[in-house]
Amino acid sequence: MTRTFQGYWLTRRHINYGLSEEKYYQKNPSVIYSGSFNLEKVTSLKLKICVLGYYIIKINGRLASNTALNNDWTYFSKRKYYDEYDITGLIHIGENIIEVELGNGMYNPFPLKFFGKHNFRHGLKDVGEPKFVLDLLDLEGNVIFTSNSAWHLMTGDRIFNNLFLGEEVDSSFEGKRLSYKTVKLTEKEQQTLVKSFIPKIREFEPIYFVKMSKKGENLVIDFGKTTSGFLKLNFECTKNKKVQIFYCETKENGKLAYETSFAGGIGNIPGITGGPGSPEKAFEKDVIYAKKGINNFKNKFTYHSFRYIEIENLSIDEIKSLFAIPVHTDLSQTGLVKTNNTFLNNLFDAGINTRLNNVHSVYEDCARERLQYGGDIVALITAMSDIFDLSQFNRKVIDDFLLGQTDRGGIPETAPYMGIQTNGTGDGEGPLLWQIVFPYLIYKYYQYYADQKFVADRYPYVRKQYDYLMSWDLSTLAQKDIGDHASPKLTNFYEATPDKTFVGYCTILLFNELTIKISNISGKEINKLLEENIKIRKTIDQLYKNEDGTYGQKSQTAYAFALFLNLGNKNILLKGLEKRIKEENNIFNCGIFGQSILYTILHKENRDDIVYKWLTNSGEISFRHMLSNGNQVLKEQFTDGKLSDSGNHAMFASYLKWYFEALGGISLTENAVGFSKILVNPYFNDELTTVQTSINTIQGKINTETILRKNNWHYYLSLPNKIEYTLGENLKSFNMTIKKLDNRINLHFSQK
Repeated sequence: MTRTFQGYWLTRRHINYGLSEEKYYQKNPSVIYSGSFNLEKVTSLKLKICVLGYYIIKINGRLASNTALNNDWTYFSKRKYYDEYDITGLIHIGENIIEVELGNGMYNPFPLKFFGKHNFRHGLKDVGEPKFVLDLLDLEGNVIFTSNSAWHLMTGDRIFNNLFLGEEVDSSFEGKRLSYKTVKLTEKEQQTLVKSFIPKIREFEPIYFVKMSKKGENLVIDFGKTTSGFLKLNFECTKNKKVQIFYCETKENGKLAYETSFAGGIGNIPGITGGPGSPEKAFEKDVIYAKKGINNFKNKFTYHSFRYIEIENLSIDEIKSLFAIPVHTDLSQTGLVKTNNTFLNNLFDAGINTRLNNVHSVYEDCARERLQYGGDIVALITAMSDIFDLSQFNRKVIDDFLLGQTDRGGIPETAPYMGIQTNGTGDGEGPLLWQIVFPYLIYKYYQYYADQKFVADRYPYVRKQYDYLMSWDLSTLAQKDIGDHASPKLTNFYEATPDKTFVGYCTILLFNELTIKISNISGKEINKLLEENIKIRKTIDQLYKNEDGTYGQKSQTAYAFALFLNLGNKNILLKGLEKRIKEENNIFNCGIFGQSILYTILHKENRDDIVYKWLTNSGEISFRHMLSNGNQVLKEQFTDGKLSDSGNHAMFASYLKWYFEALGGISLTENAVGFSKILVNPYFNDELTTVQTSINTIQGKINTETILRKNNWHYYLSLPNKIEYTLGENLKSFNMTIKKLDNRINLHFSQK
């Protein structure tokens, strides 16, 4: 067998965190390994490194890359991603020094009990002391240097580092020699190694503060918008002292609302603790043990979600420079929308800001949990695929869930799984609408990126999941769900979601339909699946179809799912949906799934006016109200006053797809393969006199422009000639001119 690495794991010797691991929260420094090699001449060199934990690597004192929070989090026992760097420009003749600094990351997490019950460290299982393996190769691929017993190990300046809670820094750091152990990679470990292929996490343009004020003896700094990232602070003091920095996403009633980002919700609920040794309130916080003179601080192994910071024991005069640095996975933006409506532009930007704030090698929900929930992805994936190039990132995300598949076939609620399985189908398995992320994301990947082999290779796992679910009694299976999560009508998480069991049956039907599609793509037999489809539909009709042709309790959610799955009579359902929304003051009272469906269904049925009323609504339950705090990001909930809800959460950002489908007029057809077929059907609204959109697809770039000129509408579309297009109802009465040039088609539609 070919060995991916010749080097050894280098890792600290076992640390006793105590019987209940309460000592984890005590000082536990980052560590720096250093090794040297000699060169008689400068030649091309490639460095390969695999790390469990976060790492920073330097060659002769210079960074090997401009990336941050290095490490692709996944199931480390099943897959380990490694990175490669060309270090030719960093080496010289003679002795060369490699330094690898390790932080805890998600490999050495805290034993905090999320919401008082889910021990994060125990739930993840793939945990330990940070470690790395390294090979240095010449141009011919010969290994000339490795990680081995000749390296040295010292403590780093981070005397404590935790991804959620923050860092403690010793500015007088001098280092202390430590012992370590070398461990040979097993054959099994070698087989788990995969070269990283996703865009990396990096720092982006700094954000300078807009306001500095006093809160008693403390300083409060306002950066003007909520971001996720690092803080960079340079200050000078006349004596050694302890400086504390507290991070806050938002304000509530004019006061800093730290609770929205308390790790695991610890500190929000009286009597609920995070376990032995944990803080009473799990603030995002950094501590600097400053020295007399100049102190330079920047985060290394944590990121914070914040608009505001509160600094304790530092004066305005002592601060020399201060700014926030957004840090996230470098997703390339491929979709753009610009209108003459300032609020709609701000809402578009807020959705993007919030998504980017919560993507660090996985799609996170928020800073409070930093977990990759399948349900959130299901609600958002079409919108995100229109906006970002996810051709590589989603391959990893799909495999994150695949690696978490249980022996029975179930898929976890979060990937990696850490113990949360709210009303799931079994140990390690999530609720239905969270499990559906696996086939749904695979199917969407095919629609956008056309990789048939990728889909076919994962077909056996899709089928395994489906067969497992269908082995259940359907009446029992339909109960194994949370339903349409986060309806604005609900007052708390434990309240039953709208038409919950009906949604459960609909999700079973959706599993069937996705399995049919993936089977077709993979060239597999579907006759039995089609028979099951008919049976499931009959069961739903028998149990939930009302005499008037509606379904369930006639909630917006019930209408949305029924229309999405082509249940019953479309006209009856659409009329009932419109009536229900009007009765509820044009508020979309569905949860994250129902809202995502409504944006697509209402555009498909040329009822974009309903969506427009919702998006521009100015009531207390509205996006306009949500953005009124000026944070420029979305919140977890529409309602105010629930400080346990995140102030930086993207799960309601599915409206972004409506910008492309309705305002841009571009929708993927159901049979599209790699964006090969689109429906062109723009929405015209006299308040939106100019709209420009673009989507960069694997077929090429699509551009649209809508203009109201002298009371006549003009719609311009430019697209690659490889893309098939069908005109929707809104354009069929327009005059059309076509010009073909350089493998592109340019169309102009003008109102008659």
